[in-house]
Amino acid sequence: MLQIAQIEELERAMREEHQRDLEALSRLKRFLPANGKAPVTESPVVKLPLIPSPPKPLPLPESTMAVEKSMRARVAEIMARDQSTKWSAQAMVAHLLEHGHTLAAKKPVPGIQLIMVHWVKRGKLDLLRKGTGRTPNLYRWRSGATLDADGEGEV
Repeated sequence: MLQIAQIEELERAMREEHQRDLEALSRLKRFLPANGKAPVTESPVVKLPLIPSPPKPLPLPESTMAVEKSMRARVAEIMARDQSTKWSAQAMVAHLLEHGHTLAAKKPVPGIQLIMVHWVKRGKLDLLRKGTGRTPNLYRWRSGATLDADGEGEV
């Protein structure tokens, strides 16, 4: 994100470039009558005042706005809800989309797979079947693993 000083510097540079363009245009207009193609008209160069505009303040988040859960927390919450269900990354993506969750990635399956690997390393998921080729890995929420208030698991 640009800082206020950077924006002011950009504005100053753009105004200077605009001023040079106007001066070049006036020089061009002076030479046109020499070709006999246009009448002689002298237009004064308009100089713009350099008045910096005050920066617009960023809107502050409202305290009533709901805090968006992380994707890790959403996956853990879904899997912990029904600990007997077997999940693959593809099935989890389909479930998330079906229930209106937004997925920013073009191909979300690898990201969900990494989240599931994360939970396996933390001891929250069991790897039921190691996938090969087109067969995906299958996971299940480990019995006894619980979630904290922020969605992070605890054994």
